[in-house]
Formats: sequence, C-alpha cells, structure tokens
Amino acid sequence: MKGPPIAVAVTAVLVLFLPCFVSAATLNVPGTYATIQAAVDASSPGDIIDVAAGTYAANIAINGKTNLTIQGAGVTTVVEPVSGRGFALTNCSNIAFANLKIHTTGTDAHGIWVAGTPNGGAAMSGLTVQGSTIIVDGYSAAIYGEQVNPAHSGWVIGGVGNGNTITINPGTGVTGDGLDLHDVMGEVSYNTITLNTPTDSTNVLWTAELSSLTGLTFSNNTVSGSSGSQVAILTNFVVVAPDVFIATVSVTGNTFSNWGLRALRLGAANGTGTVTAIAINSNTFNMTTDTEVIGGTATDKTGTGNVFNVSALAKIQKAIDSAL
Repeated sequence: MKGPPIAVAVTAVLVLFLPCFVSAATLNVPGTYATIQAAVDASSPGDIIDVAAGTYAANIAINGKTNLTIQGAGVTTVVEPVSGRGFALTNCSNIAFANLKIHTTGTDAHGIWVAGTPNGGAAMSGLTVQGSTIIVDGYSAAIYGEQVNPAHSGWVIGGVGNGNTITINPGTGVTGDGLDLHDVMGEVSYNTITLNTPTDSTNVLWTAELSSLTGLTFSNNTVSGSSGSQVAILTNFVVVAPDVFIATVSVTGNTFSNWGLRALRLGAANGTGTVTAIAINSNTFNMTTDTEVIGGTATDKTGTGNVFNVSALAKIQKAIDSAL
C-alpha cells in the first residue's frame, strides 16, 4: 500500500531539479531562425546567436537581455539596414558582439546604440565589441552610449587580438564620430578608427555627463582623422550641470594622425569639472600640420616615451609644448 506514494515523491524530486540541467543554446541564423531579431527575441541568458554569412537588412532591437553573444563569420556577415541603427540596446547587461560587419547610413544611424537617461534606459554593465568591422556613412557614430546615472561600466571595445576596424564616411556632406561614449567606464584598445573627410567630427569622444567616471583606458589604437580634437576625454560636453569628474585615465601606445585642431584634449568642456591622474605614455603623434598636439584644461598629467614625428621645422615648437 505504500508503493505509489514513494513513486510520486521520486517524480516530484526529478521535476524539481530538472531546470538545473538546462544549458545555454546556440541559435543559428538563418538555420533555426530566419532573422537575427527572431533569434534575439527567443534567446535566454547565456545563449549564443550564430549568424551565418550573408547580408541582413534589419534594425535590431535588444531589450532587457542579459548574457547574450551575437557572433558572425567575419566581414561576410553583414548587418546593413536601409536606414537607422544597426543594433539598439535598452536595459541590457553583458552583451557581446563578435566577428560582424555593421554598415549603417544616415543621421542617428549608429552601428551599436545603447540607451541611457534620455531614452529611459538604465546603466548597462558589460558591453563587449570585438573583431568586428563597423562602417558608417553619415552623421552617426559606430558605437554610441547615451549619458546615464549611475554610469555604464565594464565596456570592452577591442582588446588584444580582438580589435575592431571602424570607418566613418561623409553622408550628405557631414561626417559623424568614431565612438561617442557618454558616462561609460571601461577599455578601448587595439582598434583602427578612421574618419574620411571629417566635418564637425571627433574620432573618439569620451565624456562624463551625469556620472563621474574612474579607470578609463585608451590604448594601442590607431586613430586618423578629425575636424576638431581627435580624441577628447571631457567632462560636461552634453550636459552642462552638475559638474562631474573623471579620475585615472591611461592613454598609452596609440598612434595619432591627421587630426584637426589637436590630437588629444583632456579636461572640462563646460563648467569646472576635472580630469585627473592622467598617464600619457608611449604614444606616436604624426604631426603633419602646425596644430596643437595635447590640449584642454587638465593639468594633472604625466607621460614618458611619447614620439612626436615632425614633418617641418615650424611644428617643432608644438611638439616641445606637448612634451610631458
């Protein structure tokens, strides 16, 4: 008479612990899912979306997802919407993009866009972009992070052996930025970022707006082209108040060429915010015009091993002025 209750109890235990054995899945596009968006919508934490070679004319929205990887086959996996953003992320964490080609055209047509306060987005912890090619034709950025408080954190754009190739071309006569990183903490390294025929554009704009930032690393990148500052690490560029600060910045091993007003600007764009504890080491500045090399309001900076390649005698004074 006691046999059936025991069997029921065992079944209940098996059902109770069954979810522990469910593992992350690989979602194939266009194998299992016809579109990247369909795979994103069906994904669970830990999944990998594996996108085959081909051209995908889509704007992809990623909302409320965590621990998700979207990977392609390299430059043959092309995300190319007719207009608008390639990938738009809202309220996500730990999202990785690898081995993709993203090509966007127009204004507000960022390759990868992360929502912040202006669009109701929370801070994003963990964005990784590696081994990818991003091309923008127009007044947009390859990667754009909106201002937010608390700050976005744990972003890695590039990395050893995983750098990205970013190219910004004119669209209707106007060129966008390579990277617009507002209220972002993390690392940008080993990337090649090129602005062709730049107008009203900065190669990399990295700013503190609503949040103070610490521990920014910009290393081993090759940057070319800007109309103003080539790389600008600033406070209060978009949001004038309240004053915020940036502390502990490493600018190391980069190559700067073909800048507009200056190669590197550090300090406050507006207000009295500060950028402190700046290390500028082992960079190469290829000086082809008689313009400023390192500028801005920041004074707490040190450096060693920087190389200033001077193409004419008139530029020697600018190199001397920038020596740390």
